[in-house]
Amino acid sequence: MQLEEIRSKGFVGRAKRLDNIDLPRIGKTIGVGEDELHAFLEVESRGSGFDDYNRPKILFEPHIFYKLLGPGSKRNLAVSKGLAYEKWGTKKYPTDSYPRLMQAMVIDAEKALMSCSWGMTQVMGSNFKMLKYKSVVDMVSAFMDDEENHVQGCVDFLIATKLDDDLRRHDWTAVARGYNGSGYAKNQYHTKMAKAFAKWQKIPDTPYENLREYLVDKNDVIDPNSAITADLSLDDDNEAPKDTYEAPIIRSQKGKFAEQLLTVEEIKGIQVRFRNKGYFVKVDGKWGPEMKAAAIKLQATAGITEDGHYGAETRDALNDPSTNYKVSDARKNTTVKDLRAQGSKTIAATDGVKAVSKLGGLGLLTTGAGSAVVEYAPQAISWIGPIREFFGDIPTWAWVIFGLFLCYIFWNNANKAEKARLDDERTGRNVGGPDPSPSPPLTAVSSNEDTGDMPKFLRKKSQLEEEEKEQTEMVTR
Repeated sequence: MQLEEIRSKGFVGRAKRLDNIDLPRIGKTIGVGEDELHAFLEVESRGSGFDDYNRPKILFEPHIFYKLLGPGSKRNLAVSKGLAYEKWGTKKYPTDSYPRLMQAMVIDAEKALMSCSWGMTQVMGSNFKMLKYKSVVDMVSAFMDDEENHVQGCVDFLIATKLDDDLRRHDWTAVARGYNGSGYAKNQYHTKMAKAFAKWQKIPDTPYENLREYLVDKNDVIDPNSAITADLSLDDDNEAPKDTYEAPIIRSQKGKFAEQLLTVEEIKGIQVRFRNKGYFVKVDGKWGPEMKAAAIKLQATAGITEDGHYGAETRDALNDPSTNYKVSDARKNTTVKDLRAQGSKTIAATDGVKAVSKLGGLGLLTTGAGSAVVEYAPQAISWIGPIREFFGDIPTWAWVIFGLFLCYIFWNNANKAEKARLDDERTGRNVGGPDPSPSPPLTAVSSNEDTGDMPKFLRKKSQLEEEEKEQTEMVTR
């Protein structure tokens, strides 16, 4: 998701809440149970990770914005607007930080996002690299999607700051100091965590070790050593094998993470079924980006949650003939020009080969070019000499024709590759690129509509653009 898309959506994504299995699953990755995470979250989180508008809960920190902007016209403008100041606590925080954030984004969008603490665990956006995101925009997009990402981000932060060791030792003083700074004792964060941990130890855990029993029906699990699973590679025509089998049955909605628990052979079976429905994925037993994209396409067609995971609803959708892959009209009408504009590597390569072939053909037809090739090529390219000797004294015009024939062969093969790539695009076999026609833009809220309790940031797009233009002009003066 891009910055403008986040802004246009008003920071509203799927806003999915935690599943019961999320805490034990994430805790297992760092060697703790759900009790430790429950205790930490009870003290450090703000309850739900989303507000009443299904936006991630945030707190915009003007003193962080001041620091990130650094000296210059942007900082001066932010200070004049009351969006930045040097010391924490200079002014009271408003109830809703989003209006402040939207104003700050006009001055510097990414630094404004980095100046907020985000979600259930209020992790600073400036720590996005610690959370293994490439950008703060990627982090915000993930936090808009699912509270699971809030918790995972917090755990990644604990790992990056080496507080996970303290959490495993139940050293609540070290955890509280490392997460909250030197003022932890004043707020009794360490004692609150210890009490919360003692409480959660008395509450039965969500079963995790036996979760796979809830996900896969043992009667339908495929024996990896059976003959039918032995030949799952793609054949010469890049088609799925004719003999396929039923995929494992998912028995619970907790199957969101089923693909992480299934065997390679079981995933191969699912992939074969995807291919038979027209979703062209590799049968490699891996639930990678390509497979996740195909799952999201299937889920979108079925009208179910588009999370890219293999749950009960997805399994049912895979059995439904109405969810066979349907190529959009825009994709059906794709042209080579569209693919070239999308940056297709195949089309770029074929363009190069065809261009060289044409130039070669023109060169051979140029007066004297044929003679020059025959006369001097054997000296420049050693393998032509023996060919000349073998075939005897071949006239120059014959070599010219031979050269033109080779140019045609290269051009024709490139043309075939181009047509094959175009066919893959039009049929949906190649799902690597977007449809030529982008999705319709979101409709902006008109200024004369009754917006009721609509938050301030959902204003007319032209208003935001006008404000941004005005602020930009002020910055550049």
